[in-house]
Amino acid sequence: MRHTAIIGQAGSGKANLLSQLIQFDIENDFGLIQFDLNGDATEAALASVPKRRIRDVVLIDLSDTDFPPAINPLQGSRLAGTHYNSVIADQLVDAFKSIAGYDQMATPDMDRTIYNAARAVIDFPNGTILDMYRMLVSEKVREQFVKRLRDPIVRFYWEEQFASLDVREQAFITKSTVNKLEPFVSDQRIRNALGQGKPLVDFKQAIENRKIILIKVPQSEFGLTKAKTVTGLLLAQLFSIAQRRQGLLPFHVYLPDCQHLTGNTLHQILATMGSRNVSLTLSFQYIHQLGRLKEAVFGNIGNWVMFRVGLQDALELEKLFEWDNTRKLLYELKHMEARVVTPFRNPESLMVSPTARFFKNHKAAIIAHSRHRYSRSQSWVESKLGRLLRHQR
Repeated sequence: MRHTAIIGQAGSGKANLLSQLIQFDIENDFGLIQFDLNGDATEAALASVPKRRIRDVVLIDLSDTDFPPAINPLQGSRLAGTHYNSVIADQLVDAFKSIAGYDQMATPDMDRTIYNAARAVIDFPNGTILDMYRMLVSEKVREQFVKRLRDPIVRFYWEEQFASLDVREQAFITKSTVNKLEPFVSDQRIRNALGQGKPLVDFKQAIENRKIILIKVPQSEFGLTKAKTVTGLLLAQLFSIAQRRQGLLPFHVYLPDCQHLTGNTLHQILATMGSRNVSLTLSFQYIHQLGRLKEAVFGNIGNWVMFRVGLQDALELEKLFEWDNTRKLLYELKHMEARVVTPFRNPESLMVSPTARFFKNHKAAIIAHSRHRYSRSQSWVESKLGRLLRHQR
């Protein structure tokens, strides 16, 4: 399957096109997952769900304080055996380094700490990111996790290498990792969602059963750093599951504002997921936003949809497609007007409808179903976490 890139200035029509692509998938019984860092895209998708697909929706709304969704990015490896534990840990290292802006820097101490802490927690039944934080700040908790480790190399790290350091050296090594994990434990909503242990959302089953997975982490409520960190972790979990996918049914991944997710996981998805019948649709405003993701996008995208862009991007795209007068065409496009480029075909014009066709609003029924199937009540979660943290003392 080919990946798709949608580029255009703010207000040019990208959101409308994404909404209509998702509506097409929903109406035609395709499976999809949408990562939404703003919230508007989720609302549009919910309005596109017909009655017959209400139970197909998996709504993961981290802003739902009353019923936090039960998700656990560390438990994806249990779907395929312990040999994937290292994959999950590696992707966790990549996610945290990318969010911190260290993905192009050598940070050996932080890498080792995150990796070995993740491996220790993954080996623990229903271990969570909250448990990673606990084991790094509490020697008592760390001993509980280490004594149950199955991997001899990871066990050696904690029992020999780390234990041989004095308290000051241990604090120095773990400080950076603890700082990266603190947003998960300090924000009640994130802590309640990621700290439940046993997940109720089975991404592997949802993908194979063509579910409509809507992940909403609005940066207006969480801040950009927290929103893109949680999204990056869930994207890494999706990738680890998709790598082992055997099904032939197409599955579509939508990433509006993809510039916020520039780690190695997204590079790997672009490079490999097409062969797994997983397509990725990215949207962004201008090329410079992509940073080092630019090469992966330009090298792996098969379909381009270009709305009105700035002068510099028009010049860049002219080089890419070797068009005459491309600058004028793309720079002067009207509102909702786009140029579409697909392999082996000449460029085509596209006028996007300003509004999608919506069904009767089933939002309340969808929320009720997702809360019942994929969430636990706030009181239950906080009671459990309270007991867990009191036991730590």
